[in-house]
Amino acid sequence: VLTAVDALRAAGAAVVAVAVVADRATGAGAAIEAAGLGYRYAYGPDDLELP
Repeated sequence: VLTAVDALRAAGAAVVAVAVVADRATGAGAAIEAAGLGYRYAYGPDDLELP
């Protein structure tokens, strides 16, 4: 996702947040927030009944 953010910014986009359908709790949300972006998701691990 951060590679896509970099490409969008290089093309002139003002990226301020990332939204995903499912957060699988892999640490991506923390990495996105550490990059200074907002992070939103529709479903988390509990919603998806993931281990």
